[in-house]
Amino acid sequence: MTVVVNHETGHLIWAKKGHGKEILKEFFNALTPEQRASIKFVTADGARWIAECVKDFCPNAERCIDPFHVVAWANDSLDEVRKQAIRQAKKEAAEGKTAERTKKKKMPNIKGLPC
Repeated sequence: MTVVVNHETGHLIWAKKGHGKEILKEFFNALTPEQRASIKFVTADGARWIAECVKDFCPNAERCIDPFHVVAWANDSLDEVRKQAIRQAKKEAAEGKTAERTKKKKMPNIKGLPC
């Protein structure tokens, strides 16, 4: 489903079943040139076709990535790093290697501060 919401009010402006460039074009084509020119920000995921539509219909609008996708992409990246760390740990364990533990370092006594 394609949903268009007003940034300032949070109100639903337009919605249609389906997604993709042709659906989004239907929204923009339903607007007058003045309405399209008044659009200042467009928030959506990083799909190239969305950027193309915004460029074609609202060239002065600033393109923003929506927070949902930013968090989702960050979580995907963190998950991949976690998987790599687990694979590396399993590989080292299979090779009989052990991870070196960091020894506690004694902090130097700074004059006037208790240790």
